Amino acid sequence: MFHLIEDNTYIREFLAAIIQDCGSETMEFASPVDYLNYIDSGAYIKPTAVITDVHMPNMSGYEMMGIVLERFPDINFAVISGEPTISSRNKGLACMYLAKPFHPEAIQEMLNKFSRCKVEGASTEIGCASFGDREEFGVLDCVCPKLACMKSKH
Repeated sequence: MFHLIEDNTYIREFLAAIIQDCGSETMEFASPVDYLNYIDSGAYIKPTAVITDVHMPNMSGYEMMGIVLERFPDINFAVISGEPTISSRNKGLACMYLAKPFHPEAIQEMLNKFSRCKVEGASTEIGCASFGDREEFGVLDCVCPKLACMKSKH
């Protein structure tokens, strides 16, 4: 199960179709506020990962990720954005980054990496740190945020 937060209906439906074509279930949300309301509900189901846009009305995807990670630090995030600028304070929030426009094959590879991470646990062998458009987002030097969390807890 993947959760998808995207304010553009066309892109959200397109991404959901790709995820479903890859054999995974998805839940779609039109805004970060909608997603936060969902995680506060009794219906919340923990996803394999959350895929989110970042530039949305009322609340950014980065702000939403920070709130979610305070409650569920083991949630994995992917950022998909047409504006790949990212402030240094947000660089450790997501595991993977894709710039719009993206290829469906890249989404499939991302889903496979998240699924491996869920089964095997966070590992540099999965290759998340070398996946996607990290150079465009300026996150070349960032490692897996889950590995960093695990190191700080031991």
